[in-house]
Amino acid sequence: MSNIFTTHGHSVPHFHLGQPPMPNHDLTAVEKAQLNQLVTTEHPGVVLEAQPTLKFNCHGFAYAAAHGWFNSPRMFQLEDYTLVEVEDVRKGDIVSYFMDHTLMHSAIVEEVSGGEIAKLRSKWGKQATVLHRLRDVPDDYGHPTRPRRRNPA
Repeated sequence: MSNIFTTHGHSVPHFHLGQPPMPNHDLTAVEKAQLNQLVTTEHPGVVLEAQPTLKFNCHGFAYAAAHGWFNSPRMFQLEDYTLVEVEDVRKGDIVSYFMDHTLMHSAIVEEVSGGEIAKLRSKWGKQATVLHRLRDVPDDYGHPTRPRRRNPA
């Protein structure tokens, strides 16, 4: 396993295929097709951008350039990102989604229009990488919160 570090040098735990608790193989073509059908049926406004995979999840996509499966991006949030006001949001910021005070999802702001988030790009668990509206996510992801912006280097 390769290490991913914050700007403060702290290693952020994550997993890769073949490393417990991850399986040894990725999804089959049939599983990918079924997951894509599920997304397009339940969220017709969503644009599929990349095939479903177990190689990375939403936090790995948003905070670590699609590197691995992260159960929590908290270390990145604390050391590498700062909360910004919604009216100051810009492309590249990250929006977190919470359900009952539990972080469930991370998405990257792709488009801002009229001072509001118009589109986000994210990875939905083992499902596809998608382009979607702010509230057009699975119900169990909860509600979006204030965006975060990467601290200047």
